[in-house]
Amino acid sequence: MTRSRVKSALLALLVLLSLVLSDLLWNGIWENNGEVGLGDASPGALAAHPAYSEVTAPCQLLFFLAKPDRYAVALPATAPYGQWLQRLQEVQISGLHVSPEGPPEPVDAAAEFDFGAELDRSALEQWLPGLRAYGFGVRGRRIRLWCSPGAALASLTVEAQGVRYSANTNLPAARLRSWVQKVPGLGQWEPLPGVAVGAASTASLVPARGLLVNREEWATVLPPRTSLVHSFFVNPSVLTTIRQTAQTYVWTDGSRLVWWNNADGRLTYEDPNVPASGPPRQGNPLTAVLFIEDHGGGPANLRAYQPETDWSTFEEGLWRFRPSVDGLPVVDGSQDYVVQIQGGQVVEFRRPLREFARRLSVTRVRVLGAAALRARLSALLPSTPVRSLQVQLGYAVAEQAGEQVALEPVYAVQEDGLNVLLLDAVTGRPLREAGSP
Repeated sequence: MTRSRVKSALLALLVLLSLVLSDLLWNGIWENNGEVGLGDASPGALAAHPAYSEVTAPCQLLFFLAKPDRYAVALPATAPYGQWLQRLQEVQISGLHVSPEGPPEPVDAAAEFDFGAELDRSALEQWLPGLRAYGFGVRGRRIRLWCSPGAALASLTVEAQGVRYSANTNLPAARLRSWVQKVPGLGQWEPLPGVAVGAASTASLVPARGLLVNREEWATVLPPRTSLVHSFFVNPSVLTTIRQTAQTYVWTDGSRLVWWNNADGRLTYEDPNVPASGPPRQGNPLTAVLFIEDHGGGPANLRAYQPETDWSTFEEGLWRFRPSVDGLPVVDGSQDYVVQIQGGQVVEFRRPLREFARRLSVTRVRVLGAAALRARLSALLPSTPVRSLQVQLGYAVAEQAGEQVALEPVYAVQEDGLNVLLLDAVTGRPLREAGSP
């Protein structure tokens, strides 16, 4: 055999081996081939939601009043929530500075604005305009208005991981106490157990003697698949479509990838082309919000979410947004929108496929109160002190027949930011493991 024939045979063998390995790698069916599209993904029409002001608004407001100690919670879309946001925007501050570490001062009354994630100054100053007067980089997860016994004026703190900022205000302490006294439901919540809201750290507040909440059934719809998938690519006409399984499809332009997974109800986008420079804007979700708006949008009630002990949002550009229904968050992780930013560019995005379209039914149910919940947690986790747990009342999504889902009231239980249990909030029965934080 001549040398040229040997080379030809070897080349053919290498081509065949390449095809076999590609088939094994994808384990799917090639439905269309095209050239690689380069450049940024082609933008579609921006969705109306989520808006930047929505995702950076507090996820809940917590209240404390001393002698005797009483607690309350105000959820989004309620009258007290809107009223207190306006009050915060009207507060004037002075003397903002970094507070040294030390024991907490005694607190007479407090209102805490919990943003769910650590945000930078430009996000926080929407709700506290007085921050604009200060040049240093204030950041925070929560803002607290509070007064100590006998004080003439209320104080304000902005709390973040490893740092706390303090300021004076023009708000009379007596007025703050009077406002807190009139919060609906004061005394109907209590810590489970932990550090009181009025002190240096937030406790998990749960209904003291149970609470009536909704159990709801919803009809869902899928977004238009073609337009949503195409929004991630600069030239959709050159896409390759790969059917991995009966439930999973992949689209690629040779670089970016989009997975459509009907089995787990999620869409995932990945872009491996990480820029060499341009760090993410720490503590600000604007890039993430614009990306969601540009790629199918999301519900109007998304809020930034970050486990209490996980600071990757601020440090690494990882943003998670969680919807709420009737003010309570969907805590099982199934409806989370997740955006990973590196070098100022989105490199990964995950979102639920199904969207809540129409409420079909509502049933009022009573969730477990603090004493019953404590007992249930002690029985289920005998080696874990209840005081080390963080508990959140919210919803989990339960699949039903057809395109319907049920929103079941649950308690999501975490320890050090890690999911431990997801409990039926009515019966205390353990459900499936909670979704990723």
